[in-house]
Amino acid sequence: MASTNLQSIKLKFGIIGNSKALDAALDTAVRVANTDLSVLITGESGVGKEAFSK
Repeated sequence: MASTNLQSIKLKFGIIGNSKALDAALDTAVRVANTDLSVLITGESGVGKEAFSK
């Protein structure tokens, strides 16, 4: 996915950060967003999991 598109997604949802892992997670979220799949989002408290569910 183009870096510019990831930046616009980060701005839209208030996601702050710049790492390969974050970009990979966002790319996955974008790919499954328009499907009927169930996705389990895990992580420590306060890391922004709710942003991905939007």
